[in-house]
Amino acid sequence: MSIVSSPNEWAGTDHQVLLPVYEWLIPGKNDLVKYPRLLYRTVESLDVPTDDELLLGGSWTNLTDTPWYDVRVLLCEDNLFPYDLTTPHFRVARGVFLWGAFNLSVKTHLKDEETMFVYHLPGKCIGKFEFRSSSIRLTEIVRKNDDENSMDTAS
Repeated sequence: MSIVSSPNEWAGTDHQVLLPVYEWLIPGKNDLVKYPRLLYRTVESLDVPTDDELLLGGSWTNLTDTPWYDVRVLLCEDNLFPYDLTTPHFRVARGVFLWGAFNLSVKTHLKDEETMFVYHLPGKCIGKFEFRSSSIRLTEIVRKNDDENSMDTAS
């Protein structure tokens, strides 16, 4: 895993910084995209907006002015995400984000278009992506001593 230490950029929270694995880029597909660092942290809960404040999907053309839009499109439409990420809810295998294996979907926050909430099953938010100008931030909900953290596809 490509992790480097980072100053406390996320308001007093412990987090990791992951750098892209450029060897995983697909020639002609995502090799021309510049990938930022990925800040990753876990929390026990998130303030999740109501469904009225969310739009299903994450790569709408009206978002082209948001930071890292090209990365967002490759993530949401092509499942390409070159970060060495293996967490309770998120998996990347050689640059491919395994959305389908875990029945994940995203919804864009209408009041903060730089934020996408990630859902497993209808109504169960498991995290959020924030596409900020200097980085992409991934916050994952991981509850201590909770069987809901398991993403076993056999269940």
